[in-house]
Amino acid sequence: MLQALRRRYWDYRARGWQRRMRTRRRKRYVAERADWLAEHAPSGAVLDLGCGTGSYAKALVRRGFEVTGVDFSDAMLKRARTEVPSARAAFVAADINDRLPFPGATFDAVLSVLSFDHVADARAVLREVRRVLKPGGVLLVVTLSRARRNRERRMAGAVERVRRTVMQQVARSLVSTYSRDEFLRIASAAGFSLVDERATDKTLLQVVLRAGG
Repeated sequence: MLQALRRRYWDYRARGWQRRMRTRRRKRYVAERADWLAEHAPSGAVLDLGCGTGSYAKALVRRGFEVTGVDFSDAMLKRARTEVPSARAAFVAADINDRLPFPGATFDAVLSVLSFDHVADARAVLREVRRVLKPGGVLLVVTLSRARRNRERRMAGAVERVRRTVMQQVARSLVSTYSRDEFLRIASAAGFSLVDERATDKTLLQVVLRAGG
């Protein structure tokens, strides 16, 4: 039931999420992070983990990457395919909490923007990301820090009345936050090392990790 509620929630959010990602500020964030990834992985195949409506996939295709986006929301994927009608982009239905449907050493880079805050077991997901990355491949992660937890809970209570019960159950179900040191310890245990990071207003953790050989 919980899985169905989560999928229903993100299907419901798809239209508004697409509008949100088209604002000037969000477009700037997308461009900055796509450029950051390109600094560490100048070319190749990228896995967009929790791709949503395809904003990051679109930016990466424009920078010459081959992009595979995964998401468990059919509504998000439908909009992503419309948003990125390119032969260099493919979108696959998959839950990132499960085994990824790709052979080992498939991708040169993985992008994860605000998806680790919705995983049940970060250690398991990082191990799976490590499996599908080529040796020396990079993982760019943007995820919630612990400082943002209260803000997310306040947002969960702001949804309109007719959707409130679903929203609150989903919001409580999987909202993971990490301190910097905690996340880096988990990543190290999964075979990653830190190569770059960017400071924020303490609500987000932003790091680039490299997979060991």
